Amino acid sequence: MLRMTRASDYSLRTLMHLGSHQARTTSNALSRHLGVPLNHLEKVVQTLSRGGYVKTSLGRGGGIQLARPPEEITLKEIIELVDGPTAIAVCFRDGNHCPIKNCLLSRKIEEAQEKMLAVFAGATIRDLINEG
Repeated sequence: MLRMTRASDYSLRTLMHLGSHQARTTSNALSRHLGVPLNHLEKVVQTLSRGGYVKTSLGRGGGIQLARPPEEITLKEIIELVDGPTAIAVCFRDGNHCPIKNCLLSRKIEEAQEKMLAVFAGATIRDLINEG
């Protein structure tokens, strides 16, 4: 079964919180609000910061805030930032191809993967905020 990683889940929830509150917050406050262990949250924030999705500032008055509008951040971008390219089956990772000639299963897996990626690419953090 295909599952979202904990890191992707935490990343998306972090962005949703920041996008819905439109204010700077601290790692401690965000950790408590989301129920995410602080050490995991700090790694998530670091990844999101390196990717240009959040801004962080230290010291008094510092904290975490979105670096881009939530309507410009897609789920696909974040999942791929955190977990790398999405591939449902091994035969679709890193340019691999199914070793079975005319494999019907690989066609269905590829079709499902394309549909899933289209959903992730078409959904933004703003969409998730608005649905909540």
